[in-house]
Amino acid sequence: MVKLANQSEFRRDKMVKVKLRIPIYIFTLGLISGIYQRFDIIIFNNYFLSSAQFLGTFLLLFFIYEYTRISEKEINIIIGLLLVGSGFLLDYLLV
Repeated sequence: MVKLANQSEFRRDKMVKVKLRIPIYIFTLGLISGIYQRFDIIIFNNYFLSSAQFLGTFLLLFFIYEYTRISEKEINIIIGLLLVGSGFLLDYLLV
């Protein structure tokens, strides 16, 4: 006799999980890009130095995510897609 699984257990096993790494990086890029384009917080007037400041801010957050192991967490793929979409939306709306 075959024992049938409970419907909620079946759905929990079938959910696709992804690591938070890529969605949170895309969200961070969109957020930082929108903030840097909307507000004049760039310290340097030189284009090269302002680009270095933008990349430095992103790399600082990148290292914080890796050090605290936030990027290793597994999330549902729908939440990951929402993070990516909200990153693009923030970049678009803050311009």
